[in-house]
Formats: sequence, structure tokens, C-alpha cells
Amino acid sequence: MIKAILWDNDGLLVDTERVYFEANRQVLLRAGVELTKQLFADVSLRQGLSLLPHFEFVITREDYAHGKPAPDGYLEGLRRLGVDPVECLAVEDSERGLVSAVAAGIRCIVVPNAESAGGDFSSALAVLPEVSRLPDFL
Repeated sequence: MIKAILWDNDGLLVDTERVYFEANRQVLLRAGVELTKQLFADVSLRQGLSLLPHFEFVITREDYAHGKPAPDGYLEGLRRLGVDPVECLAVEDSERGLVSAVAAGIRCIVVPNAESAGGDFSSALAVLPEVSRLPDFL
């Protein structure tokens, strides 16, 4: 039984993180303010997104030692949720994210985007054409 779903955000739920950070950084630089990635993560990901009420927590790259394809981010998610990998499902958009989830022992559904569509998703539980199809699969 699935007790938790761990979602990749950028590129899957919202494909704007990189672009939004850079746009804000450039505007603030013109005003003499330097926006760091840490400040951006604290303000936009932890405080400002309207999606936050739908999630128990947000994990950013600064919360664990090794980025994808290492399993560290997913292992931290499992730890915070207090669930075993078999009770969890990951939803990713890239081969690198899939490798990370599988390395953590989590089954993973992939919803590729235009940039990641050519990846090797053979270890995925399923590959769906869009996120809105996820409830049909579950």
C-alpha cells in the first residue's frame, strides 16, 4: 500500500524554478541586491509557493549531501515521512531522477517533459504522458 508520494518539482509540477530564479536575480542585481540560490529557496520554495499547503515539507538541494542521481534526496524524504521505500512512490520527469528514486528503493512513475523524453525509463513502474494521468494509474 502506498502511504506517501515524493514529487520532483522543477520540470514536473512546475517547470519554472531555474528561469524564475534567474529572472529575479537579474532584476534584483539592477537594484544592487544579490539573490543567492539559498535565499531564493528559502523565500520562494519554503515561504511563497501556493503549492506548499498541499505538501508536508519541501526538500531542496541544500538539505542533503549528494544530488541526483544519488538517492540522498529521496532518502531524506523517507526519513522525514517515517515510511519505508515500499510504502512510497516517486514521481519524476528525468532519467537522473528515476535513477535516484530507484537507488533509494522507491518505485517511480516518470512523466517525461520535452527535454527528458529520450531518457531510458526502463526501470520505471510506469511512464505517463502527463501528470493528470497519475490518479488513473493509482
